[in-house]
Amino acid sequence: MGKIAMKGYDILSKQYKNRTVSRDKVKEQNNGRYARYDTVSSTASLVQHQKQWGQFAKYLEEEHGLKGLKKINQEHVREFIRQEQAKGLSEKTLKARVTAINHVMVGSKVWEPNQRVSLTSMRSEGHISVSKGATRIYKDLTAEEFRTQNTAVYEANKELIDFSRAFGLRRSEIFGKKGSEYQGVTFRNLGHVEGSERLFAEVIGKGGKYRLAPVREDMREQMWAKYGDSSRVYTEEYLNKPVSEREIMLKARTNANERLFQSESRKFGLHINRNEYVEQQLRERQSFWEKKAGKMTEKIFQERKTGYSRIGFKYDEKTGRTQLYKTYYKDGQKIIENVRPFETVQIGNWKGYAISATDVSRFVGHNRLDVLQKYL
Repeated sequence: MGKIAMKGYDILSKQYKNRTVSRDKVKEQNNGRYARYDTVSSTASLVQHQKQWGQFAKYLEEEHGLKGLKKINQEHVREFIRQEQAKGLSEKTLKARVTAINHVMVGSKVWEPNQRVSLTSMRSEGHISVSKGATRIYKDLTAEEFRTQNTAVYEANKELIDFSRAFGLRRSEIFGKKGSEYQGVTFRNLGHVEGSERLFAEVIGKGGKYRLAPVREDMREQMWAKYGDSSRVYTEEYLNKPVSEREIMLKARTNANERLFQSESRKFGLHINRNEYVEQQLRERQSFWEKKAGKMTEKIFQERKTGYSRIGFKYDEKTGRTQLYKTYYKDGQKIIENVRPFETVQIGNWKGYAISATDVSRFVGHNRLDVLQKYL
């Protein structure tokens, strides 16, 4: 490992160790923007930034023979990004590369804040191609295309793949993570409410967030036939406990030796099944709410349409009600406005009620609507 790589790793590690504010606080201090390059908020971010910086450092050392940060300039970044674009890297990866560079160069004060780099400015100034990288980040194939074109792999791993499709779980939620208290899905955290045959998984997701992930309706019978008899019966008393208490209990009772799936093959992706889950749940939840509030016609869609990118929500498990709101900043002041549940939004090609989208966002462990865009 070269000197530039090591210097960057050290700077990022210090930003993580010396962090003093949460990610939400960073956003509040920057009028709604997350960009702040002198702090790293989580271990996941630290690992990501170090990985991306390592790629840039390798380029600098191999292509230019640089050994010190003060020798790095914006033209090095532009040339590096042009090369990465030529490799066909996704837009998400390109942004991650640039963010890590800013964290090291601006965060260490080698560069001034006005020297930071961005894909937008590089495109507008003609330094890199205006065409964006791939937006289908995780796989070139949809879940259905994968199953059709890889029948042998699908048949050999059918139970795992179908389980992933049915509950929209990440790999880490199915198998747990090494060193983590949460050890994956077992019959202790796959269950149903007494009298119901609709399964849900109680999991710890990305960022340590607790949630209940319900089975999609079109796979409900299939999952019940396979797992229903062995699944846990959840009591109302348990589900009425505070989330923090349930989270502690969940971590205490999961055991890797009891996992539903022991063999964790990484020869195929699971995230495309999560994409399929989101698409199907959006259809199902829209159908559910249309039965209550009436069918959404094109006229209704146009009359009630609102932007989705700033919509967040809070869900009250005791009442089953969702409060929707829109957050933005004006003249440095944080403004929060209520959003009516049956206002309409368009995310990707999907159109529907805002409440339908918030349901699905909650099912997959997010608390705002713009995140759904990456699944569609």
